[in-house]
Amino acid sequence: MEGCQTGEIPLTLLASLNYVGQTISTHPTLAWFVPDSEPFDLEFRLYEYGLDGNLKQVGNEILLKSSPGIMTLSPIEPDTPGLSVGKKHLWQVTIICNPNDPSQDLLAAAQFRVVDKPLTFSRNIENLTNLEKVDFYAQEGLWYDALSEALKLSEDSKLGDVGSVLLESLAKWEEPEATQQLTSEQREEIEHYIQNLRQIAISEK
Repeated sequence: MEGCQTGEIPLTLLASLNYVGQTISTHPTLAWFVPDSEPFDLEFRLYEYGLDGNLKQVGNEILLKSSPGIMTLSPIEPDTPGLSVGKKHLWQVTIICNPNDPSQDLLAAAQFRVVDKPLTFSRNIENLTNLEKVDFYAQEGLWYDALSEALKLSEDSKLGDVGSVLLESLAKWEEPEATQQLTSEQREEIEHYIQNLRQIAISEK
């Protein structure tokens, strides 16, 4: 069985790799880029960091079929209590390219933290347009919320104009600071990631 034909851009989560992203949503929407046009089995897992730093899986893994372009998922059912404010989570997407050879799997992971609503937040935000919400969330550093609103303005499997601009801003934000304690391998990984984000911002607009 042939594996994934990944092309120039690999499986990429639309999230920060260099920092822990933030969201005020206890039922966040997560998004990623799939390079392969052929559908493959896809596994999504969500974990919570315990006080000891160990990971505990939240719920069961979610099984999907991959589709090319931008995929989104809200892993927490809307009628459930949701995630706890203050907790840090790790989310992971795995594409099973060849069931007989796990070494061919494509895997990507990122972290986020559920935070309190900012002091500038008010119930009046529901009266804002999606575009105004994107601006508000982005200014508050709430990446996941900004992206979720931006994707509401786009066609299926695409970023749209607003999402593309937002992804460009994430690429700039990802640039490591000189004072960051990173190995040369980590810096190289982040640089590749930034290039991928910029390419996705153009190709999936």
